[in-house]
Amino acid sequence: MKDGTTKSIVTDAISVLSPTSLVVTTDESDPNGSHCAVEVVSSSFEGLNTLKRQRLVYKALWELMDSGRIHAVDNMTCKTPGEV
Repeated sequence: MKDGTTKSIVTDAISVLSPTSLVVTTDESDPNGSHCAVEVVSSSFEGLNTLKRQRLVYKALWELMDSGRIHAVDNMTCKTPGEV
């Protein structure tokens, strides 16, 4: 899988959280492009602790992970607009 494709499908999946900012990077040493990192800023995270925020992101990515398109999220940062 190409780097741009991974970024695109992850970005599309996370869009359900209506992020005000989203940065997706992929592990260039991974030949399949199936590892990524995400930095998400969304008001959907208001009032939630870190674990619940990460669960929302994983829920958005679940279909991609279940199908094998994404193998792992190596790093995840989830903030509210007020925390930026």
